[in-house]
Amino acid sequence: LEKVQNCALRLICAVFSTTPVAAMEIEASIPPIRIEIDRLSRNCAFRFNKLSTNNPIIQRLDDSTLLHSSSNFILYTDGSQKPIHRVRRAGAGVVAYQKDKEVFTQSIGLGARAEAYDGEIIALSYASGLANSFTIRQLEITHWQFFTDSASGVDAIFDTSPRP
Repeated sequence: LEKVQNCALRLICAVFSTTPVAAMEIEASIPPIRIEIDRLSRNCAFRFNKLSTNNPIIQRLDDSTLLHSSSNFILYTDGSQKPIHRVRRAGAGVVAYQKDKEVFTQSIGLGARAEAYDGEIIALSYASGLANSFTIRQLEITHWQFFTDSASGVDAIFDTSPRP
């Protein structure tokens, strides 16, 4: 799709083949295709989220894609830091659901030397361990779904490059 969009941009802008793609996108007010696809998929997800459970489209979805499915283990994580009596305190929290029922909740104090990022990483780590141990006992669980506000934490976990 990028090649097609780049060809179309060259025709729209009437430029040389050596003109940078980013410059053409700015000139034509057309976002990069990856950003446009992301925007369209988010809009589609928002529209699906507003549909009634009786809607034929929702009825055709596989049960594993639905949050309230018994095969899903839903985990929410968060880490934070706030001052308490002029001392910054950090913490982490995890809550887990299965079949719309809360099955686990945990708050973890990390003390005065930890940062909010540490809380986010600890929460994700704790949640993954919890999901693993809970799934061993519940064979019907086939999917884990993590919800977190820490994109940097998720990036760090999936970054396989060596660290000092």
